[in-house]
Amino acid sequence: MRRLDVRMLSRTMTWAATFLFPYGRRERPLRYGGRDFSAPKLMTEALLPRHPGIYAIQVRSWWMGMQPIEFGATHNLHEDMMVEGHVGFLHWLTDPRSRRGLYVSFNTVPDLDHESRHRERDRLNRHYLPRRTHSVDEHLANHRIHRLSR
Repeated sequence: MRRLDVRMLSRTMTWAATFLFPYGRRERPLRYGGRDFSAPKLMTEALLPRHPGIYAIQVRSWWMGMQPIEFGATHNLHEDMMVEGHVGFLHWLTDPRSRRGLYVSFNTVPDLDHESRHRERDRLNRHYLPRRTHSVDEHLANHRIHRLSR
């Protein structure tokens, strides 16, 4: 009997899946702490608006769907996340669960001022990440990893 080539079988199954399911997975909007967030998008494919808001960095968990690893607040989602890049990006990549990709969801909150956005970020981090004693920003401020000024 001939042994099946695993690569050939894998390619055939991938081709069949793309033919049968051309639209991929449909991600639904998420709700964290009573706030509606956008559907999760890969960080490399996300189109973030130029508005103030709160964002959630997530990883895919096969049994729980999306699992948040960080919440943040900013005055311009597009500028801080896509153009300049967040200082915690390498920290997020070192999370072992990020092998399946880093996802971002956001909630634009034009009605909240700077302080209110940051209070909301802290509330979400305390609620969903209770084991963490400080945020990524606080961690980077107190440890050796620092961004150089431009």
